[in-house]
Amino acid sequence: LTHLPTFVEPTDAAVIKSSRKAWDETKVKHGDSYRYSFVFTSAFGFGNETIIVVVNGKISERRYRSWTRPMAVTLGEKTEPKPDWVEMTDSIGKHKDGAPARTMEQLYDEAEKAAEQKLQPFEKRYVKTDSRGLLEYAFIVDKRIADDAPRKGVSISKLKLGNEK
Repeated sequence: LTHLPTFVEPTDAAVIKSSRKAWDETKVKHGDSYRYSFVFTSAFGFGNETIIVVVNGKISERRYRSWTRPMAVTLGEKTEPKPDWVEMTDSIGKHKDGAPARTMEQLYDEAEKAAEQKLQPFEKRYVKTDSRGLLEYAFIVDKRIADDAPRKGVSISKLKLGNEK
């Protein structure tokens, strides 16, 4: 009889801690400049996206766009999404719509809270990092809600570093 090594799945808190370390190393390489999106898409066809731009560790821009169910268009008509609004430096936070403007450090703080929170029997936690080990999401949902359940925590997408397109 041979003994196989025991594999222990890392805890959600350990995943976030490791990811934060990867972030601390990565942000230095890119001058603490990046952008990311918060996207909400409803099961019923509407949604919105907020894009946050950070330059040298300071939030410099917040863009918001929303959409409704697809409508019929004339053949050949372009339907490019346009921002509903754009806030620059001093005006950031003026609009009520959209996700709040936060740095990755603030998002990691929130992710750590979600990863360490004791779950109720009706809650489920989701934690994921991207291929670089950087935060994608750490949130908790109420399993009793089927569609569009509110999330407690962080969920971002399209994290681009420095001048990445």
